[in-house]
Amino acid sequence: MNLSDAQINNLLKNSQYEDVIKNLCEIVKTDNATFNNYYAFIEAVVSFLDTKNYPLAYNCFIKANFLENKNSENLKKLYKKAETIIKYLGFNYFNDNNTYKIQRDFYLRARFMLYMYATKYQNALDTLSVMIKENPSSENFYIRSKFYIMQNKYKF
Repeated sequence: MNLSDAQINNLLKNSQYEDVIKNLCEIVKTDNATFNNYYAFIEAVVSFLDTKNYPLAYNCFIKANFLENKNSENLKKLYKKAETIIKYLGFNYFNDNNTYKIQRDFYLRARFMLYMYATKYQNALDTLSVMIKENPSSENFYIRSKFYIMQNKYKF
């Protein structure tokens, strides 16, 4: 049974996470899912601690980033939820061979986050350097500056 966005949001509001997961699990595997479908699925999976669905939720996170008409405020919330998923999946999921064929920029970002959580700062910096080399965006330079400040490389 396909529920409307309002019905899904109502289930989330009432903490009926298992129902949300059950109703959206198959939908989010297709190309017909909406940003709200991805958002609700990730919210439910993380809130319900449904760890068996964390890989699917991470794939939803990647897909949600590339949809048009995404809500930027909800996208920021998804990044916080993704941190929980990345921590749980850990280095076995984000291994050196990228076994799960995760899109390169998300793969590097997840590896960077994992190294930071594990306090492997040199590995984090090496990953960040690759991120900058492959995508010299202002966001990546900003992350590096925050990293250096955190490491007391620059003093103010």
